[in-house]
Amino acid sequence: MNCPSCNGQLKNVTLGGIEVSGCGPCDGVWIRKNDVNPFLTYMKEYRNKGKKIRTSENSENELLNGQKGRYCPDCNSSTEVFEWGESDVISFSCPKNCGAWLRLKQLGNILDWYETIYNPNLGYRFFKINEKTDGVVSGETSFLKGFLGWVNDDINVTSTPIITITLIIINVIFFIGTFFIDPYQVLNLCFFPSKFLNDPGVYAISLFTSMFMHGGVGHLLGNMLFLYLFGKGVEDKMGIFLFIAIYLSTGVIATFAHMLLTTDPSAPVLGASGAISGIMGGYLFLFPKATISFHTNFLFIPFKINLKAWFYLGIWFFLQQVLGILSSTNGIAWYAHLGGFTAGFAILFLLVRVFKQ
Repeated sequence: MNCPSCNGQLKNVTLGGIEVSGCGPCDGVWIRKNDVNPFLTYMKEYRNKGKKIRTSENSENELLNGQKGRYCPDCNSSTEVFEWGESDVISFSCPKNCGAWLRLKQLGNILDWYETIYNPNLGYRFFKINEKTDGVVSGETSFLKGFLGWVNDDINVTSTPIITITLIIINVIFFIGTFFIDPYQVLNLCFFPSKFLNDPGVYAISLFTSMFMHGGVGHLLGNMLFLYLFGKGVEDKMGIFLFIAIYLSTGVIATFAHMLLTTDPSAPVLGASGAISGIMGGYLFLFPKATISFHTNFLFIPFKINLKAWFYLGIWFFLQQVLGILSSTNGIAWYAHLGGFTAGFAILFLLVRVFKQ
């Protein structure tokens, strides 16, 4: 393996049980993507014990002074220049996310920044929730594309969200089941606006079965992540029976909204995002001031974004409208999201008024 800075030979060394590839002349190390967080955590704790870690006074320009990145030691791709978060340290990384280069004399600068965003419970998740379902209206939740990683909120629930977890299990079972039945039978479980309009009695059941169908692993994972995030609080507040009623009713309303506004009624509809959008609308009504936290990463470096529920969900709702108007494809059921969200907010508004009386 060659050094991405001087092209010299790298040697493997172990620091705190973490194997990195070092270059003596450059005084630097190549860190694989899954080892970045453990490595920085180890070095942070090492420094906290009073051990000296070097810091460069000119961290921004020193590394690239007359030097150019060469090739990734792991995959041989041409390296790219990047900044380690907000540390002002400029370095090299692999465009295929194999790893990143770090000069040890600049480690202190990176740790100063890393201390401000460190989360001991945060690990790396490099999945991409952006799968296509060729020709199928999947209702894929596009708001996930900008956020990679785990999300949570600050709502303290008083009981285990049994129905939310049960819905997740049912969705997973349905998804696995599609691999063991005839593709024609899979389509029968999806909702076809054109078929429903011609014979609503026969195809009414597909209004419900389609909510548990998904077009891919990413589609399923994204929906279930957000079902749990927003569902647990709404279920805890409204109770299991009302939660089930809200979930199913907003899912049906979302499907009707799509059916009324779609330009291709012959395309099948599937996915839980209409019902989940309804739960999101209810969440906004119940917990507008809740804080939603996104544990994400930038060039392998973890950090946390906190947004108020009213702000995040307001932006999400606005984007659904814009994308619904501008989109020239039928791959995502934007109006199902809007219909479900509006229905969820309205239903919770009415229910709360009834309970107060």
